[in-house]
Amino acid sequence: MIVDRIFDAVKNQGHVCVGLDTEFSYLPESFSEAFETRGEAIFQFNKEIIDKTSDITACYKVQIAYYEALGLEGLKAYSNTLRYIKQKGAISICDIKRGDIQKTAEMYAKAHFEGDFEGDFV
Repeated sequence: MIVDRIFDAVKNQGHVCVGLDTEFSYLPESFSEAFETRGEAIFQFNKEIIDKTSDITACYKVQIAYYEALGLEGLKAYSNTLRYIKQKGAISICDIKRGDIQKTAEMYAKAHFEGDFEGDFV
C-alpha cells in the first residue's frame, strides 16, 4: 500500500519533503543557458536536486502550476520529473490543486491566459 511506502520512506530517509516548484527564473545561469529549451533546463535542474537529496528525502512534491506556465515544454518537464522520481524509487506528490496562494495563482493565470493553454475564461 502507498501509505506503507510513505511510512517506510519517512522512517528510512527522514521527514523531509522537497518541493519542486521550479520557476525558470530561479535557475542559475549554468542551467538556464545550457539547454535548448526552458523545459529541459528545468528538468535537468530538478534531476540534480533529486540526485543530491534522495538519500535524505521521503518524498517530492511537484507543483504543476509552475510547469503549466511554460506550456507544452513545461508539461514535458513535469512528466519527466515525475518519471525520474519514480525511477529513483521515491514517492511523488502531484500538487495540482486550484485556488492556491498568490504566487501559484499567478502561475495558473499565466498558464491559462497566455501560451499553449490560452482560453477566454477560467
